[in-house]
Amino acid sequence: MIRKKLQGQTAIICGASRGIGAASARLLAEAGAAVVLAARSGEQLEAVAEDIRRQGGRAIAVPADVSDPAAAEEIVESALDQFDRVDILVNAAGIIWPLDEAMETDADEWAYNIHVNLIGPFYLARNVLPVMVDQGYGRIVSLTSAAAARPAGMSAFCAAQAGLEMWTRVVAHEVADAAWASIV
Repeated sequence: MIRKKLQGQTAIICGASRGIGAASARLLAEAGAAVVLAARSGEQLEAVAEDIRRQGGRAIAVPADVSDPAAAEEIVESALDQFDRVDILVNAAGIIWPLDEAMETDADEWAYNIHVNLIGPFYLARNVLPVMVDQGYGRIVSLTSAAAARPAGMSAFCAAQAGLEMWTRVVAHEVADAAWASIV
């Protein structure tokens, strides 16, 4: 039997129901990782998980909104219950709206964008980092966009993307003494 590079590892992919998140989940599964797929859209999420299982991979779907701290905890608990570990966290969940200019934007929509794109990854990392530290191994990958560095008229999205990049660097700095740590 050919051993795959990520065999024996477990990856949580947030935003896995479509786009880059779904593609990341498929690639991680092809590389041998068991994958825990999380997103708000349950039907699409289950379709991706089923596709991975049809290809011989191990996948579970956990419908969840990462902006909810209890949901983030449930995602991690599901991974541990099903696969006994978490080695990789991919923060790919994200929303772009609201698209209105700042002075015309609905404040609740603006705050929700920040919660999904920035605070959600914090909730997830807060739950997986102790597991990774105990295991002596872990990787966190946060996907952002050019909007982190270039204003694009989407104030919440741009702010969240810039925040996520800096937050990821800060967490990498915090765990830098751990030889196993690699946060991208």
